[in-house]
Amino acid sequence: MRSEYIMAVEKKLAWRRLFDSGEVLRDWKANKTLDSEHRLWFEEMDDEVKNILHGDVYYVNPKFCSMVNHARLDLPMSMKFDPSWIPSEAGVVFFGEWFKIPKVGISGPLSAEEDKELTEIGGPVTETEAETPWIGSLLFGRASDGSIELIMFLEKRGDPIPYPVFHEYLTPGMTCREFLNHSIKEGDGDIYVDSEDPKHPVRLVFALFYLMSQKLAMNVREPVADRALIRRAEKAGQELPDDIKIITLRRLEAARKEDPKSSEVNWRWQWEVRGHWRNQYHPSTGEHETIFIEAYIKGPEDKPLKHCSSRLFLAAR
Repeated sequence: MRSEYIMAVEKKLAWRRLFDSGEVLRDWKANKTLDSEHRLWFEEMDDEVKNILHGDVYYVNPKFCSMVNHARLDLPMSMKFDPSWIPSEAGVVFFGEWFKIPKVGISGPLSAEEDKELTEIGGPVTETEAETPWIGSLLFGRASDGSIELIMFLEKRGDPIPYPVFHEYLTPGMTCREFLNHSIKEGDGDIYVDSEDPKHPVRLVFALFYLMSQKLAMNVREPVADRALIRRAEKAGQELPDDIKIITLRRLEAARKEDPKSSEVNWRWQWEVRGHWRNQYHPSTGEHETIFIEAYIKGPEDKPLKHCSSRLFLAAR
């Protein structure tokens, strides 16, 4: 069992211990400036997170994360949420490559104290990005009314307590623009609400679940069979999940259908076609559907590959 899968399972177990013991809620409510409304909000979220943490555990590998990161930047705001995208009733999704989100406050830039706290956030940051917030996981659960509850945590280095920065309910048929506007209006604890930023968490939610539901995604069940992990869970009196679900990319088809026009051109190169969104028209129904075209290699197989200066995300493992 790979180390990153073990770490994902162990983090979920650690969060369950912290939430079940009441340590997380005590930490959240320790802020004396909180009003009664926010204290109640934390109590309700505490109960909801406990339920979600009994759901499935997912690990999205770095290549799939790269594709999601690219797709969210120009995701069509008119795209409608389809509840069939959600893979199970509840679960925790851990990212092999963390996602950057905009550091903008509800009423403007963060305070000096908030800015100082965010410099301690964990994740794969570089020296020049040390103050950039990163998201390493997403919790989801299907509510009784059919909506999907979504929670994102910030995780600080050296602090096991996760802090909620995004908590929303996504309803079937809601567009990305409607969801984004709702998130900004409600502002339930969110501090990252710059609606014009292409890295807004709402875009991440739409791109992630849409791509996870497509044929280009592959859900591989990895049995939780690491002996050391099993011993640690038994010692802590915790029940391990049967498996962890790995979200990765299918191998590209060996032979793609070529563009009819390409046969008329004597191409000198192979090149990488960037993944992109397409408003696909279906003649049978007369309707359009927003789909994501994964990146692929185009051109004759016997020609050299021409590399572009910009980074391209390939749907390959």
